[in-house]
Amino acid sequence: MNEVRHLFDIRTGLITGRSMRASEEVLALNCPAGFGWVAGVKDWRSQRVDLDVYAIIQQLQAGIAEEADASRLEAAKAEMSTHEQRLLIDYVPPSPGDEHEWNRDRKRWVLRADVSERRSRRSQAIADIQKLEQSSLRALREVKLAELKGQNPEAQSVERLERIEQQIASLREQLK
Repeated sequence: MNEVRHLFDIRTGLITGRSMRASEEVLALNCPAGFGWVAGVKDWRSQRVDLDVYAIIQQLQAGIAEEADASRLEAAKAEMSTHEQRLLIDYVPPSPGDEHEWNRDRKRWVLRADVSERRSRRSQAIADIQKLEQSSLRALREVKLAELKGQNPEAQSVERLERIEQQIASLREQLK
């Protein structure tokens, strides 16, 4: 049975995320120049190919192809197997920005807790402002209709608008 192989850049060792389960012949046909296939990847975002080990394996493979002596051939295959086990190493990709920190358990960049909390508070303040603006429509309509009729608006409606405006102003301060 063919194992799943992942495509990687032979200049950087970075795994692309593209994977395939196929014979060596089909893999070779589907391998762009400058790339190779690697087996055993558990998480392509947090692993990469160790290029020094990859170079040793390439040399061993070339030697195995030319080796005629059975005992030396077996020794070379055993050595190559040992190196293949060390081919994949942990990788921490570049940070997406100052607001992120590396989570070792998840092996991913995540938003720092303070940034996440700040964004959550901001989102809540915006939602609260929208609700308050929506709740001011009736009082606003009453004030405007009174003005159109040349009358003084009811004090209740004006007070309600002023209270809502104070609440909105307080929430806007949180957005700064």
